[in-house]
Amino acid sequence: SYVNLWPQLQAQTQQYVKTSLIEALQNESTKQIRHLLCDTISEVAGSLFNDEVNDERKGSSAWPEIIPTIFQFYVSGQPAFIEASLKIMTSLFTYAAQDFINHSSDLHKIFQDTFVHQDDTIKSSALEAFGSFISILDPKECKKFEDLISPLINTTVYLVERNDDHADTALSVLSDIAEVESKFLKKHFEEVFRAMQKITLMKNLDSSQNTKQLAVEIIVLVGERIPRLLKDHSHLLKELFELIFTRMIDIDQKTEDIWLRPPEGYDQDEEDENESNVRFGMNSIDRLISSVGEKITLPILSSMVEQMLSQSQDWRIQHAALMALSQVGEYLDSVNDVEPIVNIVLQLINSEHPKIRYAACHCIGQLANDMEPQFQEHFHGKVLPILLNAIDDQVPRVQAHVFAALTNFLEGSEQSYVLGMLQQLLEKSFMSLQNGISIVKESALACISATSEAAREAYIPFYDKSIEILYNTLKTHATKEYKQLRGQCIECITLTSVAAGIEHFKKYAQDFISTLINIQSHYNEEVDPNPTYMFSGWHRICIILQQDFVQYLPTVIPSLFGMAQNIFDQAAKEDEEDDEQDIATSVKQLVGHLHHNSEDPEKKQNVNTSYTEDAEIAIHMISVFIDELKGSYLDFVEPTAKLVIPMVNFQTNENIRKAAAKALPELIECVKLSSKQDKEVILGNMGRMFIKEIWSALNSEFDPDVILDQIIAVKEIIDHSGRFLSLEEIEQLAAKILSCLQESDQRKVENETFKKEEDVEEEEIEVLEDDNSLEDELHIAIAELCGTLFKTHKELTLPFAKIIYRDLLTRALQPDQTANIHKFGIFLVDDMIEFLGIELIPEEWPYLSEALLKYAKDPNPGVRQGACYGIGVLAIKSTNTFSNMAEVCLNILVEAINVPKGEETEKQYFNCRDNAIASLGKIIQAHPDKIDLARVCEIWVNFLPLKHDKPEALNQHRLLKDILLNKPDLVLGQDNKNLPQVFKVLGEVANTKYCDEETKLGAKQFLLQISQNDSFKGALQTVMSVLTDKQRKTLEELYSSN
Repeated sequence: SYVNLWPQLQAQTQQYVKTSLIEALQNESTKQIRHLLCDTISEVAGSLFNDEVNDERKGSSAWPEIIPTIFQFYVSGQPAFIEASLKIMTSLFTYAAQDFINHSSDLHKIFQDTFVHQDDTIKSSALEAFGSFISILDPKECKKFEDLISPLINTTVYLVERNDDHADTALSVLSDIAEVESKFLKKHFEEVFRAMQKITLMKNLDSSQNTKQLAVEIIVLVGERIPRLLKDHSHLLKELFELIFTRMIDIDQKTEDIWLRPPEGYDQDEEDENESNVRFGMNSIDRLISSVGEKITLPILSSMVEQMLSQSQDWRIQHAALMALSQVGEYLDSVNDVEPIVNIVLQLINSEHPKIRYAACHCIGQLANDMEPQFQEHFHGKVLPILLNAIDDQVPRVQAHVFAALTNFLEGSEQSYVLGMLQQLLEKSFMSLQNGISIVKESALACISATSEAAREAYIPFYDKSIEILYNTLKTHATKEYKQLRGQCIECITLTSVAAGIEHFKKYAQDFISTLINIQSHYNEEVDPNPTYMFSGWHRICIILQQDFVQYLPTVIPSLFGMAQNIFDQAAKEDEEDDEQDIATSVKQLVGHLHHNSEDPEKKQNVNTSYTEDAEIAIHMISVFIDELKGSYLDFVEPTAKLVIPMVNFQTNENIRKAAAKALPELIECVKLSSKQDKEVILGNMGRMFIKEIWSALNSEFDPDVILDQIIAVKEIIDHSGRFLSLEEIEQLAAKILSCLQESDQRKVENETFKKEEDVEEEEIEVLEDDNSLEDELHIAIAELCGTLFKTHKELTLPFAKIIYRDLLTRALQPDQTANIHKFGIFLVDDMIEFLGIELIPEEWPYLSEALLKYAKDPNPGVRQGACYGIGVLAIKSTNTFSNMAEVCLNILVEAINVPKGEETEKQYFNCRDNAIASLGKIIQAHPDKIDLARVCEIWVNFLPLKHDKPEALNQHRLLKDILLNKPDLVLGQDNKNLPQVFKVLGEVANTKYCDEETKLGAKQFLLQISQNDSFKGALQTVMSVLTDKQRKTLEELYSSN
């Protein structure tokens, strides 16, 4: 941070600084110092333009001479001043955008001339300035500069051909344009393509340079952002794949010893410089398949890969093909599509060349990961024996990758796949763990973990031996090169213990827990395992021991929370930049602002680093503690809250904000489930504090996905805390909720406006539609929050309910709204009816009732389900008025039940249907005297059973039991014609989760009653003959049970 001294200076001193900087630049002959002065002038001007450092003079008026001076530098014709003008403009465009846009025609001429200037430094500076200027223009303004694209490309190619320091700068400018303003290049795509193709195929460029990779990246960027350019020109797509493969093959032909046998402590995640082209190619292929689509890309790619696999004269060609093939698994619909090529890959696991063996293992492992569990089901008989034999590979790097492939395969495997080879696999893994170098040990550990997860209880006979080996490895590898290894030991011990279970782990628990406490109490970042392994380890230990873990909490929590706090602090500090204190920086300190601090300081970013990942895992670990231990965690609620609350407003990572928000209602529930005295008061105080913190974070949140989780967290806090808010507090919360809805609506309007803009791409429209769907989900979450307020605070929410009715419902239930907005409206209707009742909102009741009837037959299952559920609640809550609408409700529910299935999933369709049937049952229960009871019961019983919505199913099957025991004629019908249907229902649900013990006992009692009734004896035999074997067996077991 910098102290802002500028406003404290007298006006004449400020002017002196500005004048002196310009004069110093005019008089400086040393290029390096001139560049520093340009940077300093840019920083001062940018800060003044951007910030209200002087209320009377802000924006470009804070230094009115600077822009004319820049143009004067240019027209001087002196190369040094021309370069200076371009450098200053490059930085200032962002801060004085409109001032420079007003000079667009002058700038057009400047760029046009400087692109062809005889001085290469000026050419390079011109490209940088042009890229910066394009980034501030809207698409319409950009079009005025499209005629400069060809000169831009030609200048870029020229500078690359010169193979000097300007080459990467030139390509970086084009790359930035491709990434940020790809549409600007759309009409010139083939020209861009050919220029970058030419650069990629240049012979005079050093292959170790970044230049060729950057050239291919530019094509990929444009193609990724405007896929239509490649979809409509498949020949370009094929040529692009060829360029990518040239990069993947451009690696050293000789395999170094250090690759074959890396040093102890080698980090497998660190990219080998010689392998960067391969990784770049794999990433590019994945991006192109994802953006252009598998139907277009895979046929082209598959043909090329198949041809490359047959070329054995250069191992690098097969290697590139295998690594490319590893990227396609997640885009294939069926394992049958990959079977022919998998057979070739499996053969190459035995290749003479170690890098081919390595790539073949990588390919199998990635396909197993991307296509699980179908890949494992289809290929386990082929793959596992080959990989098991390959463990004996004499090259450590390959051996480690064999274990990695096995790990991926086992993580998607059924128990039966591994049983036959379990002992041999574990013996080889244990031996490699004891005798291999560090990368082999690490991969063997991962394989042991995956094996235990797949084998489950079959791992128990090997558990004691594995713990002995693992524990010895953890204790004997205590130097910094084994930091990763020790972390994986902790992971492996806890994962194998999950497989073995609590009874087997208990005898090791005390010693192992003490070891972990010792590590985190004396944590040394250079030597000790990454905190992620510690947090995940505690997570699993808690799951294994459950309530038995409570006894360890007083010794575990202090050092564990100390480690977590340190991680949170590090994550918060990580985005602070440590700038060098040079001349320019000194002036930055005087002015008080850096360019990168010019944005809204409250606006959150999303940065992923090792520290933020650790912090997220730490919060998830805490959530597991709370969830598993419930009320037993009470003593640690306060320190946990102190630890987690600051993370709710964590600036640089959305996953941390989401995880922290989700943890707070879990803490509330922990107190709720405890035996703490006066917990209602505590819950209220916690609820207020947590809602305040979450809403403070929400006010500066920009990501609707995070806002959605924050709203859900507020809802759950209120649900767990109960009635604790005053009328004034509810009014304040209601205002915030309405503001949140308005902001969501505004984002949707902006998205809809953008969709209508000229040149908008199909893919952009899809993204905008996804964004709007997320906004609709946010509306639904807000509706559920409102419903929770109605439920917990009833009459105190009436003013808010009136606003919702007046301002939201009528709009949300208009026919032209989306299905999700209709769902939002119906959810509000349901909750107002269920929790406020006709007594509190009598005037609104008729409209609410009509809304439910209107949408009960809606084609969207979510809307239909909400409306059908609401009709059932309406029947229960409308004590004296339901008779007027009973017949209409019954008819609409029957129509809703008979709505045919559309494109929705089975679960969506039948959940909706279950709710409609359940509402028939609720009408039977609530108003038996206001309907033709026998007719409705007969309709209802013939729609049973319910087998999708568990709560509704339990209630309806319980109702059936009550009727069968008390008034069986209502459902059996005339001449007992519905007896077969009743038996089918009981036979379907009696031994399932959709039937509770009370219903099961009642069903048995009914069977006993009719079996002893002579009038049923003839019918029973007929009925039993029409049942399925499963139904018959269930009823027979029920009848004969004790």
